[in-house]
Amino acid sequence: MRGIDVSHHQGQIDWAKVKAEAGIGFVIMKAMFENGHTVESAFERNYKGGEGLQRGVYLYAIARTVEGAKQEAIDLIKILGGRKLEYGVWLDLEDG
Repeated sequence: MRGIDVSHHQGQIDWAKVKAEAGIGFVIMKAMFENGHTVESAFERNYKGGEGLQRGVYLYAIARTVEGAKQEAIDLIKILGGRKLEYGVWLDLEDG
């Protein structure tokens, strides 16, 4: 099974087309905007659009300390608000 990852960078996603694409069975969505730990601008739209696919979320982590990582986790849990995620939570670790 294939999947995709999405954020505001993809703009308005044609979810019907994504779901019709052979083998696309899951989506991993960016959930939190790193500056200010706020909900990612396209998260709600992508979460709703991804209904019918297995869903997961990712956090572009920028914490430099244990306390910073804890705060990112707390903020992400608040954003998720108990939503069901078949593909869980992923960390995007790109910065040095």
